[in-house]
Amino acid sequence: MLPTPQNLIERIRTERGLQFEQAVSDAFNSLGLSSSLTTSTEAESDVIVEALLPESTYFVVVECCAVDDQNEVGYEKLGQLRGSFMYYVADERRQKLGFNNAYKAVVGRPQFSDNAVERAFPDVSLISVDILAELLKLHSKYRFSQEELESIFRVSGQVKSEHLAGVASSYQRRISIYALICLALLSDPYSQDDQRKPFSQIEQVVGSVGTLSNLLQIEYADEAAIRECLRDLQTPFLKLVCVKENMIRLSSLPLSRVPSIAGEIGSELLSRLQEYKQRLERMRNL
Repeated sequence: MLPTPQNLIERIRTERGLQFEQAVSDAFNSLGLSSSLTTSTEAESDVIVEALLPESTYFVVVECCAVDDQNEVGYEKLGQLRGSFMYYVADERRQKLGFNNAYKAVVGRPQFSDNAVERAFPDVSLISVDILAELLKLHSKYRFSQEELESIFRVSGQVKSEHLAGVASSYQRRISIYALICLALLSDPYSQDDQRKPFSQIEQVVGSVGTLSNLLQIEYADEAAIRECLRDLQTPFLKLVCVKENMIRLSSLPLSRVPSIAGEIGSELLSRLQEYKQRLERMRNL
């Protein structure tokens, strides 16, 4: 059985030594990355994280450090990380795989010292266990891609909540467009009965979504984003639309069941759809 986010969060907040390193590695695996402990020697780092699925592949060399609650993680791990980094870059297997990018990160508990934060620039990402726990919770909701997770490792210095919010905000934009697509595929967007239109031309739906986004003042609903979201809605995870040649319609799945299929994203989508219906109704009654 795969560990739950709550189980992983408990472990990264309580374990020490090798158990902490294993918990951190398991947390990265839970994020959909390929993570493993290194063969521990003093000259080596603790965890190697690989992203093999993106078009631009990458890996991360990770040092782990958990100290007593009254203490802080110092800068010493930075020197160890920088000293061992090229060893992993030069690894024969990784050379053959041809990774596009490589990053350095320290995962620490409870917090990093000011000295560590200052010395992390320009090439080390500092990830506290609180931030890693927050990332695990967000991932359970949004299922970040490996490309999106890379933006976290690109941070030089301390990773903060606003960095995670930046990744999550793309999903908020997507959910808005998902709701607009559903709205455009309803026979009557003002009605509460969710009657579907028959198959419509995709080009027509894209145009309708653009019109609705302008009417409701929803940002970021450009044509490329709309088409990408149309593809999302065809995946087994959402499966909200049926496509036949160049025609599209809502699937037979009742919209009220979307949360049971897609979890929190489905709940947000349904809530957003109802919000947009209400806004349209108010505009019609002006």
